[in-house]
Amino acid sequence: MLTATEEVFPNNAASLVYERMKTIDSDIVVVQRALRDSDGQQAIGVFPMTWTPDETSYELPAVPSTFAAGEPTIQRYVIGIQAMVLDSDEQRGIAIHSILAKHVRTLLYRDNPLAVGLQTLQVQMYGSTERIQKRGILVQRFLNNEVGNVFMFLSSCEYYLETETV
Repeated sequence: MLTATEEVFPNNAASLVYERMKTIDSDIVVVQRALRDSDGQQAIGVFPMTWTPDETSYELPAVPSTFAAGEPTIQRYVIGIQAMVLDSDEQRGIAIHSILAKHVRTLLYRDNPLAVGLQTLQVQMYGSTERIQKRGILVQRFLNNEVGNVFMFLSSCEYYLETETV
């Protein structure tokens, strides 16, 4: 039976990103899912978004199979990191959200424990080993809205991990 404790991509990487996001500020709520407007005044959500195989990286399988091609050698996972600020003062909310969004980007690029942790992740399954080879930010989008007398500021960052299976 499958259990929730099995370490596989992208959940293993998303869990590591989640743990490192909690170091930004102890007053920020950090959750392992997409954010909800009930998550608090300042919150970060971390969750897997997509998996995409590199269509040019298929290699012949080591063991003959009935499939025409083997598994792609290169795969890309995207982890979503949302940062949200709720504030009754629009200008203060904009300023705080800008700072929080910058912290998220900077941590993803410069946090040494995150870099080391991601470098050491590997998954062995069915005789193959999958490891991270590249990582970076694809985009960070910004949205804002007003609900009642509260301004909501949300950024959504797409953090990619490119893995190689050997």
